[in-house]
Amino acid sequence: MGLRSWYLWKGGLPFAALFGRLIWPRATAGVLVLHDDCVLAIDTGDYLMLPVGGLEAGETFTDAAHREAREETGVDVVLGDCVNEGLNAYGGVERLFVGEPKRETPLAESSWEGRPTWVSFDDAQERRWRFDRPVGRFLDSVAENATDE
Repeated sequence: MGLRSWYLWKGGLPFAALFGRLIWPRATAGVLVLHDDCVLAIDTGDYLMLPVGGLEAGETFTDAAHREAREETGVDVVLGDCVNEGLNAYGGVERLFVGEPKRETPLAESSWEGRPTWVSFDDAQERRWRFDRPVGRFLDSVAENATDE
């Protein structure tokens, strides 16, 4: 019995899931939450990351961005424009929205991913971001659009 046949015989899910991810990479959505000249990030100790994650079945990009912000930081957000659309690190489509907190909300406790924290724009420009995200460029783009209005 070959490896593929064995996986299928054992239920097929691991093989199907792996094969599916290779052929159809998962789409992701995230949000650049801004408040008082700071950006909301998850600090892992090694790098910062934005609240970003995969779309679940039936979710839109905006639904996923709302959910990821709430799950990873504890903050409910009001979404604005999409500031970046491209490919994520796995080859799937990713949309990154700008947003702001709906209300003053305490940040969630640390999770396995890291500790939610507010990072000043200046510090955000200097820090290392997961997947080498050009967060500084995104912040510049948001500031540029704000001055155009």
